[in-house]
Amino acid sequence: AALDARVRCCACVGGLLSVPWLLAQDEWRPLVEEGRSVAHLGLGLACEGQHRGPGNALRRLAQAEGRPVSAASVRAAFARWVPGILQELDCAQWLRHLSPRPVYVAAGELDEVLPAEMSEAVVEGARAAYAAAGAPGELQLQVFEGVMRRLPPEMDVAADSFLDRHLLPRGGGAPAEGGAGGLGGEGKAPGPQVALDPAVHVLGGFASSPI
Repeated sequence: AALDARVRCCACVGGLLSVPWLLAQDEWRPLVEEGRSVAHLGLGLACEGQHRGPGNALRRLAQAEGRPVSAASVRAAFARWVPGILQELDCAQWLRHLSPRPVYVAAGELDEVLPAEMSEAVVEGARAAYAAAGAPGELQLQVFEGVMRRLPPEMDVAADSFLDRHLLPRGGGAPAEGGAGGLGGEGKAPGPQVALDPAVHVLGGFASSPI
């Protein structure tokens, strides 16, 4: 979605993933110690099945080599799972592709699956691209104090407000060019008008109906 010029903006609710950051900070254990973490972090591939990812590969690798699990063995497990996948699992590069389009990131201060510090690092990794594009203010991060993995309604409200501001027509006309209505880049034509179903939230590049 980040490479699709029709995407006008993006709201990422619940934090951003960077597996390289997890490894660098020695925070990789949830990737392999929680059976649900692969699904939660979006690491499942159709060829592997959602719950058969780096955790299984890591266990096989550690058993075969007879050594303790470490960051090095996690990297090796990812390479065995899908060669070259590790560098792709960093949302900073996708934010850079989205520049200069508006992006809003909401993270929970106490999120144990996607730590707020990781989201902050990912956003910082993309700020230079937004600054170079002349749109430093279009990349926004909001950390919700005291919030864990269970996302509060306030996050949805903030994301909805962001999306309304950038997608809904103003004054009954077509979305404005540039700034809030367009792609955020000077001289770029706006994409097609978006008709939003009030029962649908657009989060992180995906449309999903609330449960």
